[in-house]
Amino acid sequence: MDLKSTLKFTESLEVLYVEDNKILRESSELLLGNFFAKVDVAEDGKQGLELYKNYFRDNQRYYDLIITDINMPNLDGLKMSKEIYKLHKEQEIIIVTAHDTIEYFLEAINIGCSSFLLKPLSKKKMAKIFYKVGQNIYNHKFVLEHDYNHYRTKTSALVNDMSNDYFMGQVEELVDRDLSALVTLYSEMDKIVVNILMNDFDMNILKSNLPKLSTYFNQYALILSFYTFFDGLSRNMLIFSDTISNIDSLVDKKEKYSDVFALLESFLFVLKSWQTELVTYDHHKIDYYNSSIINDITTISNMWSVNCLKEEETWC
Repeated sequence: MDLKSTLKFTESLEVLYVEDNKILRESSELLLGNFFAKVDVAEDGKQGLELYKNYFRDNQRYYDLIITDINMPNLDGLKMSKEIYKLHKEQEIIIVTAHDTIEYFLEAINIGCSSFLLKPLSKKKMAKIFYKVGQNIYNHKFVLEHDYNHYRTKTSALVNDMSNDYFMGQVEELVDRDLSALVTLYSEMDKIVVNILMNDFDMNILKSNLPKLSTYFNQYALILSFYTFFDGLSRNMLIFSDTISNIDSLVDKKEKYSDVFALLESFLFVLKSWQTELVTYDHHKIDYYNSSIINDITTISNMWSVNCLKEEETWC
């Protein structure tokens, strides 16, 4: 994603940036100045929340965007975000973190955040995320200021001008930089599922392999999270990774394991097909596989939990 395309959506926005590390705060403030009209900074979540309230008091509107670190003194970024959502539930917030563990991502998703930046920050990483978030803010503002038909026409014209180039750029970069890593992770996931099936769902095999499978799905999702075109797939895979990490949540009827893992094996086949289609750059086929993968994830997650078995032991 190039800076010019991103600036179409971001150059008029006013932003609050919250970071406790002085050196990082100052260097990132300079980077953010390349994208936004105004950047206010806070040293921790407590000061950030105060600035947020004061900005509304002085301007009768909220910041367009909040960008915040997680671990900070006085009030961390996630707790500050919860308080901000109480004031303005539609606030756009980007979480910045050096942590690659699933707990932080899941907690952020649960409170309403869906955009992430991983340290160290760079202009290229920022451009990818700011394009998506800036587009969301632009769309929301336009809806508030214009009738829907006008909004749909104008937005479609703006987005369509860039959609093909954006899609091609995203997929091309994923193929060039990360497809080999995704293929390797897929291979490891497939080996684990085959091992479980071949050992007739031996409990020791399950206990030793499910955490590994969860980790691979987590790593797969984190790679996808750098490509805004695949946000939905990334978020669903992160949640799925959490679901399968705990063997205690797996249905306790051994005869049901085969249903769950047969579908999981089928899901991995679809995932492999999706990886193959990436190199074709066919927007429609890739979209189709995206939807199929997300549907499979939802189905497997529902089957996985013992709570989804009815009293008569049929699937819910």
